[in-house]
Amino acid sequence: MRMLTLVRDARGRNWVRILVTTNVLLFLVYAALYIDGPVYSALKTANLADAVASSVFLTLLISTVFAAILLLKRLFQMRNRSTEAGSRIAVLDIVLFLTWCISFGGLCLYAFILGTGG
Repeated sequence: MRMLTLVRDARGRNWVRILVTTNVLLFLVYAALYIDGPVYSALKTANLADAVASSVFLTLLISTVFAAILLLKRLFQMRNRSTEAGSRIAVLDIVLFLTWCISFGGLCLYAFILGTGG
């Protein structure tokens, strides 16, 4: 359970960056599949388009919340330590996470506006 108690594991991986990068890649793959017409048509004829869209949205939402929890935990752990290198890494993680949150929120708002307009 040591991996759950620390934001970085023994190998030094930063889970916040991994989650945010995975979210961006998952969204790009999802958008690329839906831009391509035959994939969306095949999912629509199999009545899977709504299920796939909902599951991808929930995956992105839950992993974003999990990344926020890990980032907050890391910031509280770093509050006790005052290293300059750690604070630079934390600033990079905060900027990366906030950029993802603003982009994801904007895309959700855009989808909501398209859904209510039509």
